[in-house]
Amino acid sequence: MLGVAEVGQLASATDDLDISLVVSNAGTGNPGEFLKLDRQLLQASLRLSTMAHLDITHHFGAKLAKRRRGGLILAGAMGAETGVPYMANDGAAKAYVHSLGETLHYEFNPLGVYVTVLAGGFTKTAVPEKFGLDPKTMPMKPMSVEQCVSEGLSGLLKNRSRPAEPHIERPGARFSCAEDGGRLA
Repeated sequence: MLGVAEVGQLASATDDLDISLVVSNAGTGNPGEFLKLDRQLLQASLRLSTMAHLDITHHFGAKLAKRRRGGLILAGAMGAETGVPYMANDGAAKAYVHSLGETLHYEFNPLGVYVTVLAGGFTKTAVPEKFGLDPKTMPMKPMSVEQCVSEGLSGLLKNRSRPAEPHIERPGARFSCAEDGGRLA
């Protein structure tokens, strides 16, 4: 986990670099029944999913504001807006990230720093397998990592608090991870 010492190490390691883009993608999912999950695991996950974003954003946000340009992308999650059963702690932690990013989008804008929250949706990574899911058998096809990254960068370049709606296509329905929390169309 990124603590004060680690942020200090990161700051020292990047101090002489001219950084213009920071992507904060901290966090991990721990699915399960809330009351059956170990409380220390829940606390560690909460600290990782919130404090790392806070520390990275505070440190690099100050550097970017000083140079009066740059961008921050904070990786959120679909479940942060409406919650997902068996992911209560993770969704709540990512709700903090969404709120932080949405607020800093407006606060940093006059400083020349763009902030975008990326909640890309179901993306082809190792995460579904960690949850015991086989993407090949799911009714929704995951988007590629490249598409997710492209949408995040596009949103940042357009100075949006969130990228335009990423979509997950499946036969007969379209799920939209829109700012309204998602809907089946």
